[in-house]
Amino acid sequence: YQDRNLDIWFGTEGKGVSRYDGTSFESVPVVPGRAFDYEVFHIFEDRSGNLWFCTNLGISRFDGKTFKVFTQTDGLAVDVVYCGAEDNDGNLWFGTGGGGVSRFDGKSFTNFSASHGLGSNIVRALIKDKKGNLWFGTVGGGLVRYNGKSFRRFSLSDDIAYNTVRRIYEDRTGNLWISSYVGGVVRYDGKSFVRFSKSQ
Repeated sequence: YQDRNLDIWFGTEGKGVSRYDGTSFESVPVVPGRAFDYEVFHIFEDRSGNLWFCTNLGISRFDGKTFKVFTQTDGLAVDVVYCGAEDNDGNLWFGTGGGGVSRFDGKSFTNFSASHGLGSNIVRALIKDKKGNLWFGTVGGGLVRYNGKSFRRFSLSDDIAYNTVRRIYEDRTGNLWISSYVGGVVRYDGKSFVRFSKSQ
């Protein structure tokens, strides 16, 4: 991930984070007090310039000087966090590995689970689209949209493997491209889904 200062941050599986400033690499302890033995699944920057690191030990916030770690003790649903994004109101949303999603307003967390309409409590992908909707890619629960008021689930197939979403990407025309676990790539234009297989 490249931040606004043009530094590039690399999250690893079991080796923490490395930062490249254009000249050299530096290992950065985003979870203070721990050896570099944690996984970093996602990195993003909020509108205030804070960097957020989604790890298997909670969420770490870097304000440019110090790191602050948020865990289940602070109200996070679970400590395994796969992805994150900021909504139009400045709230931060985090997809977790078993606790659904957690919304952080800067002071406290509010948690949403499958019982709220997510379809699954494991959320591997999360983006905000150009219209301000949040899209969640779940494991076994398909694709879920949050419009600021409620969750709506979109099933990609009756097969649970096809309903496991790995990544979501929005192109310049507003189409969503969804990669599933075994079902190839699906495009959603706001009205219907089109599946692209290996042969295409």
